[in-house]
Parts: sequence; structure tokens; C-alpha cells
Amino acid sequence: MKIGLQIRLLSLGLLLSTALLIGIVVYWGFHALIMNQQRESLESFVALETERLKTAFSEIQHDIQFIAEIPAISKIIHAHHAGKFSIEREEKSNLGLLFKELLKTKPHYDQIRLIEAANQGKELVRVERNLGEVLIVKESDLQQKSTRDYFAEILHSDPGHVYFSKINLNREHGTIEIPYKPTIRVALPIYQATNQLFGLVIINMNFKTFIDDLFHIQPGRYTYFLTNPDGDFLIHPESSKTFGFEFGKPNAAQAEFPDLIPLFISSGQEFVTEWKDLSFSNPVLIHFRKIGIFPDDPKRFLMFGVTASFGDIQTGTNIILLKVFAITLVLILIGLALTFSLTTRLTRPLEWLTDSTKRFAKGLAISSRPPHEKNEIGILSQAFDHMVASINQKENQVASMNRQLLKANTDLAHFVYLASHNLREPARRMIMLADLICHEGKEGVPPACQDLLIQLQSTSVNLLDQITDFRVFTNLSQGKILRTNVNMEDLIRSLTDEYTYAFQAKEAVITFSPSPSLHVYESLVKVFYKNLLDHTLKHVRSNDIMVSFTAERSTDGWILGIMVTRLSMDQKNLASIFAPLTQATSPHAESGLDLAICKRIIERHRGTLWTEIKENVVHIRFTFGKEG
Repeated sequence: MKIGLQIRLLSLGLLLSTALLIGIVVYWGFHALIMNQQRESLESFVALETERLKTAFSEIQHDIQFIAEIPAISKIIHAHHAGKFSIEREEKSNLGLLFKELLKTKPHYDQIRLIEAANQGKELVRVERNLGEVLIVKESDLQQKSTRDYFAEILHSDPGHVYFSKINLNREHGTIEIPYKPTIRVALPIYQATNQLFGLVIINMNFKTFIDDLFHIQPGRYTYFLTNPDGDFLIHPESSKTFGFEFGKPNAAQAEFPDLIPLFISSGQEFVTEWKDLSFSNPVLIHFRKIGIFPDDPKRFLMFGVTASFGDIQTGTNIILLKVFAITLVLILIGLALTFSLTTRLTRPLEWLTDSTKRFAKGLAISSRPPHEKNEIGILSQAFDHMVASINQKENQVASMNRQLLKANTDLAHFVYLASHNLREPARRMIMLADLICHEGKEGVPPACQDLLIQLQSTSVNLLDQITDFRVFTNLSQGKILRTNVNMEDLIRSLTDEYTYAFQAKEAVITFSPSPSLHVYESLVKVFYKNLLDHTLKHVRSNDIMVSFTAERSTDGWILGIMVTRLSMDQKNLASIFAPLTQATSPHAESGLDLAICKRIIERHRGTLWTEIKENVVHIRFTFGKEG
């Protein structure tokens, strides 16, 4: 992937990831802020409603204390013990009228009664609300309440102590009244002047109307719950779940809200939690708090709870978030466009530099450089521009020198051709003359001169061979031959076949290593192997030799070689034996160019040539390099 594209993608990725991270942080921060505000709002709301409930119960307590201090009650007690029944009836009538007026002002009071402790808890005065009408119950309809649980509990309470009964469904004549009427009874014992218990005054309060008037419960944001200390629902949005304990089917808050269990059994006072409704988008908060409103038992409490649904706020919040998201998206798109434009401008010199490098490597013309940027990339592109200009200048100089060198080589080749031709003629004439003298005039030549004549003939032949090798050496770099794929093992075996008699004469053992196919100049490789074999056969010390054609795979390619035993070669001259006109130590006369020709062939293949000598073993190793 191009570095310019990488820079663009990296810049765009950083912009998108940063914007996304900021968006997530803003969203969760805003969401947390809204939830905290809703939580605090619900806590304040529950605290306010709790205080209202406490205040309402305090008002009931004051009402029962007020009723207990009505003078008519004292008069009834006095007339009852004095046997003044006419006065007692009159005061009962007056008390009934007072109770009636009080009921009219307290719409959630269902009954106010004066009950005698003796006579099985006979009701002395009873005023009740029936079908919306306040009535004074006739004496013949008054009941005895000694069998009721609250009656015994009140009689055994401390003087001046206000009694609050359990909140349950009202019963008449021992049967639950229908329609169901949740009731709480508030009572206060009445004593005579002698501090002897006379009876009690009691208020029956319709708990449902009391709560409805107090909290104005209606479907909306808030949903109310109220339980007794056991967790039984007294108030629930589903009326079927209230007062289940009266029918042996309790519906406990602990089952509906399992997180409340620790609050019921611990000394904790409140609990706040949060969950999601089925739509998942409308968060619902719940707050439960203990309310201690019963002075007769500090450990007795009601559990008051409110759930709040902030769907409308959440809807408004979502709208705001959508607007923020839309604005953020527009800003991101603008940022992406600016980032793309800026990175394109920054990477344009780098792309030009990359493209120019490729074109320069292929030898193509380089496009004009973009406007100079005063940064590192601009400096680099400018330096590349200067480098290309300098290289072009050097290439022009090298081309000019090559042309001059080519002309000089051409002249030299022509000179070598003419010189070798001119030198070969005298050498051949000397050989011919020496042959004529040896064959035709041998008898007239003194014996001492015959050896000199033979040496002259041998020297002439050597001179002719040296001139021929020199001509080959100087023309080795010329020509238009091409590399081809050559099976080296087949080529080597075909050449050794030509030296069969020579090897037999030396009693040589020939071995071949598996050789690869290489991309070489076949004709030159044949000359190379022939010269090596000729040189080898000339310099072996004795018969019974071993010639091994080796091939070894290396990390840089194949290394081939010829390893010969009993080959005469001086270790000191090892570095110079492939130089032109250098002869290895040998009694044989030779031109001194055969190994130089081998080296020139390896150089033309861009390979390397070296010799390793160990004891009486000489290993000539070489590589043919790669075409390029």
C-alpha cells in the first residue's frame, strides 16, 4: 500500500476515532448527568411525599387527642357513674352532633366512636359515613367490640398513648365489608377522674381516600407503592395485588422488587435503583423509604416507594442527542474533507517522488516537480530533483567516455587483428623453414645445431599459439551471443567425451556431481571448460589422477568446479594464475592466456572464480552469476 494512501487512511482513521470517542464520552456524560438529575429529583420527591404522609398522620394524632378532650365526654362519664341517665343521653346527643360536624370536615374519616370499656365494649356514641352521608347511628344499632383485636390492644396501652391499628380491610359484624374499605383505626383511652379506665375514643379512617386525597394518585410519571412491615402491598397500581394477606394470598414487595429484601431486614432507611422497561429506551427509577409514623412502636414502619418514568424527558433528550449527532456528523464530514485535502497536499511531493523514482529506474522521462513545499518532503523531493540532474549529467559524461572508449577499442581490435595477422605469417614461415631443414637438410646439419633447430621449431609453434590466444583474449568481450538454458551436466559429459584418450593416457578417474540447468552463454562455457581441461592435463604430476566435476547449492546460487588430484600448482602463485601472460609452474611451454580467458568468460557471466589448494588436490570453483 502506498505511503500516501496510508497517511490519508491514518489521518482519516484518527479523525473518525477521535470524533467517535468524543461522541461516546459526551453521550454517556450527558446520559449520566440526566440520570443523576432524575435520581436527585426522585429522591427529593419521595422525601417531600414522606413528610406529607408524616404530617397527615400527625394531624390524625392531634384530632384524636382533641376529641378525647371534648367536655361532653367528661360529662357523659360523670353522668354515667352518677346514674343520671337523662343527662347522659343529652350529652351523648351533643357528642354525636360534634362527631358529625367533625366527619363533615374530614372526608377521609369513616367513623368516630366512643366505646365503653365495660359492657363488652359497648359503643356509646357512633357517627359514620354511609354512601356519602354522615349519620348518627341509633342506639339500637350500636355494637359490642370487645372481640376485636384492636379493642384489647387499646385497653392495655399506656395512658395518653395514641394507638394506631394495622391497616386492613374493615369488617362489620365480623365480615369483610364490601366494597372493600382499607381502614386504619386511631384510638386514645379515656380515663375517669380517679384514673380508672372508662373507655376509648376511636377514629376509623378510610385509608384509600386518605391516600388519594394526600397524593392525588393518577396515571402519569409517578407510581406509588406502600407496604406494611411484612412487605404486603397496601397501595399498588394494580389493585388486585393489595391486601392479599386478608385472603391468604399475600403479594409481597420482596417478590416484585428482590433488591428490597435487605432493606426490610436491615436498619437501612432508603433504597434507590434503576432498570429499563421493555422498550429499553425509557429509563425507570425506583425509590423506597421506610417511614416511622407509629409512636406506639418505634420499630414499626411503613415502606413507601415511588417509581418514576422519565420517558418524556428521555424523548426530549434523544431529540437533543440526535441534533447533536447530526451537527457532529456534519462537522466530521467537513473535517474529513479538510483532512483529505490537507493530506493530499502534503503527500503530493512524496507521490511525485515515488513515481519519479520508478520512472527513473525504468529510464523514462520524469514529470515536472510539484510546487516546492517548505517541509521535509519538499526538501527530499528537491534533493531528488538535484540528484536526478546530477546523475543525468554523469550519465552523459559516461556515455561520452564510452563512445570514446568504444572507438578506442575498435581501433585497438583492428590493430590487434592486423598485428596478429602480420605476426602469424612470420611465425608460420619460421615453422615451415624449420620443418624443411629438419626433413630435407638434416644430414648436413651438425648434431649440435639439430637440437637448436628443434627448439626453434617448438618456439615458433608456441609463438603462433600465443598470437592465436592473444587474439581470442582481446575479442572475448565482443559479439552479440545470448544466454540460453543449458543443462550443465550434459554439456560437461559431452566435453569429457572429447578428452577420452587424453584421460585414458593419464589413467584418470572421472566423477560427476548432479548439475543444474543454468542460463549461460553456451559457446563461452565450452571454451571455459576446454581451457580448464587443457590446463589440467598439462600440469598433472603423474598418471593415476582423479578429476571430479562438482556442483554445490548455496544461498546465492550454484557453485560449480573441477577438483583434480596430483595437479602441479604453486600455492604462492594462486592469486595471480588467472592474470594474462602468467604461467603456472610447469615444464610445459604455453601462451599464459588460457586461464586469463577462463577468468574473462566468468566475468562476462557476472560470476566469480577462485582456486582452493589442499595438499595435492586443486579445486577450481566458479559461479556464473545472473543475467542483468
